[in-house]
Amino acid sequence: MSEHIRSFANVDDLLAYLNDSRANAVAAMKSNPSLVRLCNSSDTLYFKREIVQDGPWWPERYTIYGEVPSLAATLDRERRYYPREMDPASEDAAEFAAISERMTAARTEEGYLYGEWYSTVVPDGEPGSHHVTMLTLIGADEFNAAKANGWTA
Repeated sequence: MSEHIRSFANVDDLLAYLNDSRANAVAAMKSNPSLVRLCNSSDTLYFKREIVQDGPWWPERYTIYGEVPSLAATLDRERRYYPREMDPASEDAAEFAAISERMTAARTEEGYLYGEWYSTVVPDGEPGSHHVTMLTLIGADEFNAAKANGWTA
């Protein structure tokens, strides 16, 4: 078995591992003022993450590039996607407010950055989140160069 693949005796062991990993990542973010500032940034940020994995479906090594808008821009985009939920008179408005609060906490308190992520595996991009401790901050120039090169360096 690969060093990158873990196995668990049962679901409880898996969940305990995931909870411990999340707690460790959050503690690492909170102990690093630079990472806290990134999570609270009002700018669009660009990141990369080197992926090493085993398996027949993806390349062994590739890089994911991410464009992470500000939290305000992310919430604004969500409002455009869900206009009915943003109507204060709507029965769904409270649910959207709760989702917005959760997205805010995930970013500012836990370090999960929601954005659009690209790679040679998913060149058109897909929305998702990565933990700030797993990412390397890059500039817009490096991001755009990778884009022009088909998501390769």
